[in-house]
Amino acid sequence: MRAERDEMFHLLLDDWSDDDVRDLTRLLTRLTDDMERLRPVLIKSLTENR
Repeated sequence: MRAERDEMFHLLLDDWSDDDVRDLTRLLTRLTDDMERLRPVLIKSLTENR
């Protein structure tokens, strides 16, 4: 599964500049870090609105 994912990203990002790939990586890291940090708040928000 990892090999398939890596191939997909290779195909998607093949014509991106190194700077663009670094920016994407930095922003995705920031997003996932914030989601992890705010997980309890996000879960509470989702479950209260049902």
